[in-house]
Amino acid sequence: ADWVAALPEAQRFANATPAAITIWSDKLRTAAALAERGIPTIPTQLEPWIEPPAFAAGPVVIKPRDGCGSWLVRRVAAVAQWEAVRQ
Repeated sequence: ADWVAALPEAQRFANATPAAITIWSDKLRTAAALAERGIPTIPTQLEPWIEPPAFAAGPVVIKPRDGCGSWLVRRVAAVAQWEAVRQ
């Protein structure tokens, strides 16, 4: 992410490199990086918001790619809930 490269070195997190911050600050990239290294992860995909997910396997969790502290995280178990989150 461009914002990572713009950070002064003193503001970097735990001496992490800009490349590491770019991966770990994005939930989708984090899931892919963990899976590439053989670390088990829950199924993760980018939500295109075109059609609701299949709820046959149970509820889904929808959250923004960035952010922390469960900000805007939603458990969605039905199409009506998914449509409300979409708004």
